[in-house]
Amino acid sequence: PRLLESTLQVRILRASSLRNTDTGLLGDVSDPYVILRIGGDCIGRTPTISNNLNPEWQTGNEFTVQPTDGDYELQLEVMNSNFGRDDTLGAAGLIFWELPLGAWRHCRLPLGGQGEIEVEVRLDRS
Repeated sequence: PRLLESTLQVRILRASSLRNTDTGLLGDVSDPYVILRIGGDCIGRTPTISNNLNPEWQTGNEFTVQPTDGDYELQLEVMNSNFGRDDTLGAAGLIFWELPLGAWRHCRLPLGGQGEIEVEVRLDRS
């Protein structure tokens, strides 16, 4: 399918039942954020929510991109923010060219391993 002249809108709503990869002595749990990619290119990142295995994003969670030919999958990776190197809490993909045009679609996607992510997506022709 030809995606030129298309616009993809994405809202990251929440993640749930995330893995805890922090071992903090103070009872810390993971500090999640989401990276969005299309065709290997990073198109956005949500803010980090500290110490929460069931985060909900209220701001900094809406993204708009114009996919090019060859782009067909939105990749979402939930990461754990650390002082050193961040680690992954899970990832999911969504084939967006299969979406109906001009309507928001609510999706719950398993993160592969543990947890899920909820998003809303919309594909429009420009």
